[in-house]
Amino acid sequence: MFGSLGSRPAHTLVFPALPPGRCHSSSRRRGSVTLAALQPAPGGHSSDGDAGGALGSETVTQWLARHARDPADIQRQQPIWDSLQAACGGPEAAAALVSREPGLLAMPAALVASNLEVMRGLRLMPADIAACISRCPSLFVCNDLASDDFLAKLRFFREVLGRPVRQVLAKQPHLLMRSLSGMECKVAFMQHQGCEEYRRTLTWVNMSNPDFCWHFNFDEAEFEEWEAEWEAH
Repeated sequence: MFGSLGSRPAHTLVFPALPPGRCHSSSRRRGSVTLAALQPAPGGHSSDGDAGGALGSETVTQWLARHARDPADIQRQQPIWDSLQAACGGPEAAAALVSREPGLLAMPAALVASNLEVMRGLRLMPADIAACISRCPSLFVCNDLASDDFLAKLRFFREVLGRPVRQVLAKQPHLLMRSLSGMECKVAFMQHQGCEEYRRTLTWVNMSNPDFCWHFNFDEAEFEEWEAEWEAH
């Protein structure tokens, strides 16, 4: 159980470990579709300029060849493609993600595999994984989800805010882009004020300091003083 965060500095908080979740990922799986073999759906249209659509009339190989800086990139990106389609529910789901966020194919293949393994270890279904990446590509592209910092953030959402990690990743992944220290500071201040709204709503996570204070009727000067002390620790 967690007591009040009070005025303790962030580095003294101790979170229980997430339950272990092993998963075995492979860059090649039976029935996986290679980049060269993926064909467009009948009646497809070119999706140039449509960041949210599938690859349209192009095969993935053609799309890659048009965007790759070097022909060797296509070979390098094949394991990434294999990992995405295995984790997200097949070639169509993977194609939609790649079309929406080309930066996926610029990631190190090992980081893609590791991030996907974390998600599957947390029992996310393929549709959940695809939804997470689609709703907040930068969370997946710019973060090591296996890092201690990111796992601490997941534990914070689960243990302090009482939110299922799967739900946050699938439906509100953008919240995980926020600073853990900043969220801890706001929660500690709410506890100090006798306010438990942090367990009822997550709207405050993305609020600026003035909006946060206005929304909960806090004194902004008092919160700024609290925040300065928090950051000093």
